[in-house]
Amino acid sequence: MLRWARNYSRKYPLNLVEAIFAALDEQSVSVIGAEAVELVIPRVAAQTKEHKHQRAIVAEEVE
Repeated sequence: MLRWARNYSRKYPLNLVEAIFAALDEQSVSVIGAEAVELVIPRVAAQTKEHKHQRAIVAEEVE
């Protein structure tokens, strides 16, 4: 980010970049259901991979 800021700024942007990251570090957000999603997404991904594998097996048997 500092390299990008140097390319688009006339002044040395280090203070601005540090201020941006400091502000981002102070922020926190709680999303309802985030813990549930963290559990569900890996399972859905595994199911999707298994379905793709099963489709490949069926396609080989049909051909």
